[in-house]
Amino acid sequence: MHYQLGKEITSLSNQIKRHMGMLAAKTGIGGSQGRILHYIIAHQNEDVFQRQIEEEFNLRPASASGILKLLEQNGYIIRVPMKSDARIKKIVLGKSIASRQELLIQDIFDFEDQLVEGMSQNEIQTLLSLLEKVSHNIVKK
Repeated sequence: MHYQLGKEITSLSNQIKRHMGMLAAKTGIGGSQGRILHYIIAHQNEDVFQRQIEEEFNLRPASASGILKLLEQNGYIIRVPMKSDARIKKIVLGKSIASRQELLIQDIFDFEDQLVEGMSQNEIQTLLSLLEKVSHNIVKK
């Protein structure tokens, strides 16, 4: 039996990207950049490295590097070499993000709430679990 799950997920992904684009018009920070900045903000009391971002967002190293380079050029982040190994760079928030940080966080939280509106906690957990299984099924083949 064919479910067209790929088509539905692609359609949902496109809707999310369009919505994130509208949010970007308000904050001036694009969708992927906004999600990565949100992650860095949420983990700002920890050491954050490019590798974590690659894993968290399922990005290839070149894609993550390109996004981080743009964020650095705009002053949103700074990559600080580690004393133990200068090739490894810790990612910290730059000064340019300070004025937009709260708006960015609130927009993402509001959008997450919108995505699960009308769902119970159990339904949300089930959805997350099923999406994780779908992702795992793609990786294992």
